[in-house]
Amino acid sequence: MENNNRGNGFLKFLFGMFFGVLAGYLVGILTADRTGAQLRRDIEMGSSDFFANMRDKLEDLKDQATVKIKDLKDFADEKLRRSAENIQEQVHSLGNQLEELTKRQKAGTANKN
Repeated sequence: MENNNRGNGFLKFLFGMFFGVLAGYLVGILTADRTGAQLRRDIEMGSSDFFANMRDKLEDLKDQATVKIKDLKDFADEKLRRSAENIQEQVHSLGNQLEELTKRQKAGTANKN
């Protein structure tokens, strides 16, 4: 008996949905203030405008991304340049220290002889 009530409830739901959709469709058709051809033309123009707008937005986004990438590249280049300069200074300093130690070693060896 319970399955029968569920089946009846489901059928009532389907009938109610069908008649609701049918009533909505009829109200829409009866209250439309334009012909089918006009409606199709409006949809076509609206979709053209939508795609043109999306194309413009994508181009703007591409331009913004290009600027951000260039800024990031410039930032990375500057960091790399500074790092290279720092390494060169350290190498030069180590070279001077090595030269100083070599001179001290030679001076120490000369004093012993």
